[in-house]
Amino acid sequence: MKLCIWRAMLRMVSSVLVSGSLNISFPRNDGEDYVVHRAGSGFWAGDLALLSREPRLVSVYAAEPTIMVHLPAAELRKLVRSDPRLYADFYALTYENFRTAFQIIANLAIASTEKRVADRLVLEVETRGDADGWISLSQPELAKLLAISLPTLQRVMRRFAQAGFVQRSYGRLQVIDRDGLVQMCKG
Repeated sequence: MKLCIWRAMLRMVSSVLVSGSLNISFPRNDGEDYVVHRAGSGFWAGDLALLSREPRLVSVYAAEPTIMVHLPAAELRKLVRSDPRLYADFYALTYENFRTAFQIIANLAIASTEKRVADRLVLEVETRGDADGWISLSQPELAKLLAISLPTLQRVMRRFAQAGFVQRSYGRLQVIDRDGLVQMCKG
């Protein structure tokens, strides 16, 4: 019941994630939700559905304790009516979300597991890593995002740790050598 209320509420508001993280998912043909992204601070959601007056394309779930700021539909519409230049800002936010979505789709098309993991780690650090490079994401969660088995991911992460690209910790990882991961993607 709470989930239905949350989804209905998000149709009426636009929200920004202040702290914590959100799982972004979409429904598969079998009716199950597939988590495609873990969004971090600064992620903005709801404006596309709100401004287009269309149903939401994704579901948003808190992945950990979060703080969000919600702007009700009436207030958002009043805001952009009073300053139409704000539409450009909302388009910029939507553009960033689509850019991330296309990066995720492209990532899933990478045949090499090592390149796919390296590419995804670069995306994770760019979209939600802390200043020190730590990402709150367990290996089982990362394996699901990458659509690979956990043992396969663990082997790749072990090699990446030995090469000095990453440091692993319980429920999180740190990208130490982003440039090395980028080079791996190119090689």
